Amino acid sequence: MLSAKIIKEKAKELGAVLCGIGDIKYYIGDEKERNPLSILPNAKCIIGCALPVPKGLYKLMEDEKQYYNYVNLGVKYLDETFAEIFLLKLGNMIEDEGYDACLQRNIPGM
Repeated sequence: MLSAKIIKEKAKELGAVLCGIGDIKYYIGDEKERNPLSILPNAKCIIGCALPVPKGLYKLMEDEKQYYNYVNLGVKYLDETFAEIFLLKLGNMIEDEGYDACLQRNIPGM
């Protein structure tokens, strides 16, 4: 049986530094565009994960030596490639257990 502990362990195994699970009730009444219940009306929880940006990239920016690698590796790669693979693997594990998963990566301004 799938549990919060199993989900958190899998998220960390896949590369997340943090994984939290929140009650979906906090979204009741939110506008449709920001409400996960508009996509999965029977959802019981929402899962959020944090992915790490390598510390060396921050150091390069702090030292004003290079910005390209932070944007390319710290933002573009993490948000557009790594996060998508991460979400697909985590969502696959959840759905293999018989639950529905709606995957959403970070979208700035949303």
